[in-house]
Amino acid sequence: MKKVYIVIIVFMVVSVLFAGSKKTPAVNLTQNLHAGENLVIIGFQALDGNSRNVTNMLERRDLNAVFGPSTYFNLIMGRDVTNAMRDLRISSTMERLSSEEAAQIGERLDAAIIIWGTVVSINNTQFRMSVTVQSLRTGNVQSFSFTLERGGNQEAIRTGLYDRASEFSRGEVSRIYDMALQHYHNRNFESAESMFLRVTSIDRENIDAYYYLGFMQFEQSRFSQAVDYYNRGLEIDPNSETLLLSVANAYRRQGMRNQAIEALEKVAENRSDIHIYYNIALLYSESANIDDAMAALDRALTIDTEFEDAHKLYSEIAYDNRIYDKAIEHLLIVTELRPEDEESARRLALSYQRTGQLDRAIERYLAIIEADETNFRAYLNLANAYRAMALENPNDANRLNRQALQAFTEALRLNQNNARIELSISDVHLALNDLTSSERFANLALQRMDDLHEASIILGSIAQRRGIERYNQFVDLQSLTDSGNLWGQELNDTIATRDRTRAEAHALFNLTNRHFNDALQKVDNDRLRNEINQRIQANQQYVNMTRPDFFQD
Repeated sequence: MKKVYIVIIVFMVVSVLFAGSKKTPAVNLTQNLHAGENLVIIGFQALDGNSRNVTNMLERRDLNAVFGPSTYFNLIMGRDVTNAMRDLRISSTMERLSSEEAAQIGERLDAAIIIWGTVVSINNTQFRMSVTVQSLRTGNVQSFSFTLERGGNQEAIRTGLYDRASEFSRGEVSRIYDMALQHYHNRNFESAESMFLRVTSIDRENIDAYYYLGFMQFEQSRFSQAVDYYNRGLEIDPNSETLLLSVANAYRRQGMRNQAIEALEKVAENRSDIHIYYNIALLYSESANIDDAMAALDRALTIDTEFEDAHKLYSEIAYDNRIYDKAIEHLLIVTELRPEDEESARRLALSYQRTGQLDRAIERYLAIIEADETNFRAYLNLANAYRAMALENPNDANRLNRQALQAFTEALRLNQNNARIELSISDVHLALNDLTSSERFANLALQRMDDLHEASIILGSIAQRRGIERYNQFVDLQSLTDSGNLWGQELNDTIATRDRTRAEAHALFNLTNRHFNDALQKVDNDRLRNEINQRIQANQQYVNMTRPDFFQD
């Protein structure tokens, strides 16, 4: 039996599990058909006088003896068939019965499979039984023949007819499954669902069909229905990792974290997988169960000590819950692996500071640089530590920002054309109010990575500061022209300068909004979008205040 493999990716910020890839499971057809599947034997016609006794024995004894005890089929023949043919006004002999007529009889009797045929003598002791088998599920038709002997024929019927009808029925499951799969891939979910349900009605242990039934519901955001189908599959195989991972995802999408954790922990019992433990930690974290979240991450890190996502999540949980010693332990690894991650570097610096160790952090980075002047990561971490100290020490901010700038410049020298480092340098120049340098590095960063929303925000901030400077000049000139102390040409020149300064300020504030709107288009995080929108709304006041008609009654 082939095993099903589904790759499912992680949800939340650093996903590797919950959003599953759509890899097709292997077909996994069992041999157990649904008990009581209706099989109608319409009849067998003797084509010569020598065969009549054989057909009589078939109808009176042999067919019932072979098919009657079956757990695969519910045999329907004899009077029920005669009544159906009479009601349908079908009088054709079995030799001339068409597939369409046979299908009508089968449909009247709610059959899944119908059988009919003829018997003709080969010699005095042997007879050829010709059989047609037709599926009412797919319309598939199969014909074959085998030899009967005068006298006892039950074993011949068992191997020649019953076994082949069983094989045909099982083949129908595969055909319906393939048809359902084709509808699924065409996203014709209604037809696919109907066919997968047919598969499960015939083969109740087909867990692949239950997976697809659940997955189609999940795709349509019907999470509770998805859970129902997944759990039906789990009743058959409680240890199916595919179904356990899928049901965990569906539970999570309904906010049922405890049930999701239970499913994932069952998978974890069978195999040690860093991604399973990582996602258990995510769920515990979402439930504010910090101790269990960290315990799950500890399990993940025993499997792979360098699993970056686990260190990242561990640092976030520890930092957010003010467990700064633990935060430092994992932030050190995160910042080593991703020196361009400014938020992690900032958190590391703040964690050091809040444990009274920021000076130690700087000493550590300086020692690393002394030992290896080409370690650009150490320069980045040193720069971010200086930046954090500047934020916490405004009276000494200029000195600390200049030290940060020096460290960033060294990092850029070692790793040229790095847009992230150029962005950081631009931000430090902005803090030092060196707008020209800040603008230059922000534009360099954007040229290398045009999706850097931070660079657009910096350019907007630069335009806004320049606009405020022009606006203040305009206000001073407005006061001067309204003072009554200027006359003639001097007054006219001042008015012209005032209006030109207002227009320049207005243009700069409009440029600010364009940069901020450009940044807005580059983010999909709700918090960031709200922050940028607040900047736009605040800047709009300046736009309005510098309109030509603002000071007019």
